[in-house]
Amino acid sequence: MNDRHKATLRRFIGFSLCNTPGFLIEMLVLWLCSTYIFHHYAGIYIISPFIAFECAVIANFSCFSLFVWHDRISGLRFRGRLVRLLAYNLSALGVYLLRLGIIQLLGLLWQLPVILCDLLSLCFSGIINYVINDKVIFSNHRKHRLWVSTLITLAYPWIHLRLKGRENIPTADNHASPVVYVCNHGFISGPVMAAVNLPVTFRPWVDSLMLNPESCYQNLYDTFARTLPVGKRLRHAIITLMRNIVIAILNDFKPIPVARDGSRQIVETLKQSVDTLTKGTNLLIFPEHPRQNYKGHPHTERQKADNELRSFYSGFAHIGELYHKQTGKTLTFIPLYIDRKRRIMHISGGIAYHPTDNPHNDRIAFSNSLFDIMSQLATQFGNATT
Repeated sequence: MNDRHKATLRRFIGFSLCNTPGFLIEMLVLWLCSTYIFHHYAGIYIISPFIAFECAVIANFSCFSLFVWHDRISGLRFRGRLVRLLAYNLSALGVYLLRLGIIQLLGLLWQLPVILCDLLSLCFSGIINYVINDKVIFSNHRKHRLWVSTLITLAYPWIHLRLKGRENIPTADNHASPVVYVCNHGFISGPVMAAVNLPVTFRPWVDSLMLNPESCYQNLYDTFARTLPVGKRLRHAIITLMRNIVIAILNDFKPIPVARDGSRQIVETLKQSVDTLTKGTNLLIFPEHPRQNYKGHPHTERQKADNELRSFYSGFAHIGELYHKQTGKTLTFIPLYIDRKRRIMHISGGIAYHPTDNPHNDRIAFSNSLFDIMSQLATQFGNATT
C-alpha cells in the first residue's frame, strides 16, 4: 500500500468515525422536538425529522472540516465554508434519498429484513457520500462550480455511459492539437450525457434559445409540461426551477451560443469557435437539423427523438476551413454516437478537414462523410436515421 492509499484509508476511517456524532445529535434532536416541542402530526413526523436532519448535517460538516479535510479548507473564509455547507446539505439529501431507494429495491427484489436492507444501504451510500465529499465538496480541483459539480456527481449513476473507442480520444501524449467532437442530439440525452461522460475539457455549442430565460422556459414547458401531473402554479414553479438550473449549468461550461436564424450570430459563433480551438480547447457540437414536432404521447415522442439520427447542417464545417486559414493546420473532427437505450458512448476515429479550392463542396462532402459515419454507428446499435 503506497502513501496515497494510506492517506485515503485514513480519511475514510476519519469520515466514518465523524458520522457518529451527527447520528447521535440527529436522534437527540428528533426526540426533543417530537416529545417536547411539537404535538401534532406534521410537527412530529415532518418538521421534527427535517430539523434533526439539518442538525446532523451541520454537525457532520463541522467534524469533517475540523478532522478529515482540514488541510483543504483551512484557508477558506466564512463565505467559502458556507457554500460548501450548502453543497454538502444538497449531497447529503441526495444520498439519503438514494439510501431510501436502495432499501426499497433490496426489499422488493430479495425480500430481505428491513434492518439488513438498511445496513446494506448504509454501507453503499456511505461510500458514495465519502466519494462526493472527497472529490467534490472538499476538493480543490474541480472543472465546475461547487454546486454544479455536486449536481453532476449525484446524477452520474443515472447518466453514466460505457465508453467504446476511448483510445480514439486524443491525449496530450499523442496529439497536441485540439479537436471537434461531433455528437448526436437525441431528445436532451445527447448534450447531457456527452457533457458528463466525455473525459476531456471542451466548450460546447449551445442553442442561444436555451441561454435566454424566456425562451428556455418555453422550451422546457413544451417538453415537460404534459409529463407533470400537477396544478398550473406548481407546474410553473417546477419549470422555472428547471430553467434556472439548466441555464446555470450551461453557463458553467462556458458555452458558445448558436443562433440558426441570423448570419451575424452565425459568424460570431464561428469566430468564437476558432478562437477557442487556437487557444487549445476542444469543441463539442451537435450539428443535426431540428427534431420533428411529435404530437403523440410524451413517452413516444421522447423514444422517437432518442432513437433518430437527423441529417446534419453543413455550415459547421466552416470551422475547419477558418481554422486552416488562421493556423495553417488541418482540424480533426471526432464522431460520438450516444446509444441511450444501451447506455454506450461510441467514439469513432477522427477525420481531418482538408480544404480545397471549392469551399462549398468541401463543406457538403465533409458533412456527408461525418453523417455516414454516425449513421453506421446508429445502424450498428439498431437505431434509425432520418
